[in-house]
Amino acid sequence: MKPNWRLRPGKTRIALDLIKKLVPKGDYLEIGPWIGRVAYSAKKAGYNVSVIEMNDDCVSLLKRVGIHTIQSADPVQALADDPMTYDVIGLWHSIEHLPRPWEVIDQAAKRLNEGGILLVAGPNPESEQMKKLGKDWYHLDAPRHLYFLPASVVEEIGRKNGLELLDATTTDKLGKILTDHGWHHEAIRRSRGSVLVRRVITRFFKWREKARLSDQMHGAGYTVAMGRPQP
Repeated sequence: MKPNWRLRPGKTRIALDLIKKLVPKGDYLEIGPWIGRVAYSAKKAGYNVSVIEMNDDCVSLLKRVGIHTIQSADPVQALADDPMTYDVIGLWHSIEHLPRPWEVIDQAAKRLNEGGILLVAGPNPESEQMKKLGKDWYHLDAPRHLYFLPASVVEEIGRKNGLELLDATTTDKLGKILTDHGWHHEAIRRSRGSVLVRRVITRFFKWREKARLSDQMHGAGYTVAMGRPQP
């Protein structure tokens, strides 16, 4: 199985920094937190944290560190049944693992307070890498990844629920990490074990990508931030 990069410590800090920048305090819900690095970091930063997670071991760990945990393999229903509303809802590279992700976004948008923020980060199916590599794109990661929602679809669902787009980018730190990982693993695939060839291929891919990333939504991973306006 490929290593799960999405909640390594460096990416956790990037996610938490964005949460703190947009909403300095409040109630935070994370959907699909895995072992909960972002959720636990948010708790230590003073947020009132809840999560929706299906994995038994992850749920046990999250509860042991004092995080309110809703165990469910159906986040759509879990959101619909949740009486709480939130200041921040985050999906950090969990959206691609979920059945019916479009319904998850729809329900999450409904659970936001006035002034609340919805943050969605995931692989970008409209990326340069996907167009060039097709079935060999590293971030396809089948069968663990079930669906790929374009950023534009996330935005559209949010708008239908009264949210305003704050930012949509593939050139933030998270997006650049996914882009680098994608080219790195493609270089490994092509290098046939030669470290020198791998380095040359990786540098070429990164040089080519840098020239194209001025077109903001071509990177391998996007982050979309949407907010519910205050009256």
